[in-house]
Amino acid sequence: MATAMVSPEALAAADYDLVIRGGRVIDPSQRLDRRADVAIRGGRIAAIRPDIPAAAATESIDARGRIVVPGLIDIHLHARDAALPPSDLLSTGVTTMVDAGSKGADNVDQIVAIARNAPNRLRVLLNIARLGNDPVNGEFTGGLEAGDVNKARRAAEANRDWVIGMKARLSKSVTGNRDLDVLKLALQVARPLNLPLMVHIGDTFTPLPQLLALLRPGAEFLPEVWGYAGRLVTGLTYFFVYLSVVLCVARGWPVVAEFLYSQNIDILKQPGKKH
Repeated sequence: MATAMVSPEALAAADYDLVIRGGRVIDPSQRLDRRADVAIRGGRIAAIRPDIPAAAATESIDARGRIVVPGLIDIHLHARDAALPPSDLLSTGVTTMVDAGSKGADNVDQIVAIARNAPNRLRVLLNIARLGNDPVNGEFTGGLEAGDVNKARRAAEANRDWVIGMKARLSKSVTGNRDLDVLKLALQVARPLNLPLMVHIGDTFTPLPQLLALLRPGAEFLPEVWGYAGRLVTGLTYFFVYLSVVLCVARGWPVVAEFLYSQNIDILKQPGKKH
């Protein structure tokens, strides 16, 4: 990406501090998707229109062949992964991100320390399991003792600048047949503190309508619908994802639908992948 500077004589007459020229500008908030230039003044977008002269700004960037977007928001990642530091995400345009339950009440300080030092904005969903996400054994396969409501409340209250919600994974590989009980634990933390709850509702033991019956319509609940598709279950998995989204939308919840397709399902267990 080429950068150009104007002469000192033109500096005083420049209308903008920076103009990003010739890129494909995409901004869903304005229903904008077209080739245009973006001018910046005082740290704010001052103009979006075609053919802003490079001489109109102190600095110009040639963005031809590139996409120009507002800062991207990633609402599900695991910042605990050394292979995926916040700085790497910033280099791909992610300016705001949410760690989705990597840590719980016993080790939330670890993820808060990462958030404090991140060059971009990182906030945290606190896992109802005390030790956070356990992609190997599952958080509650050994029993409900892995969760502690009082500890989770204290941890969330002590870190309100960073903890913006709760997280519970309800797949059978995580909770066994205890998904309803785990959901109730998470709600006992989220509701008194007026925090939203993100729930991983993949392959649950309890039918989805029974889980949803515990929850209030509106912004309290953010379903995270995961679809795993291999060669033998592609059609069934598509149907599950579709049905899950329909049920959630019908109750007034925004939905995070994540669909991972692979001919080799072992990709889900590779380092660096979301679990």
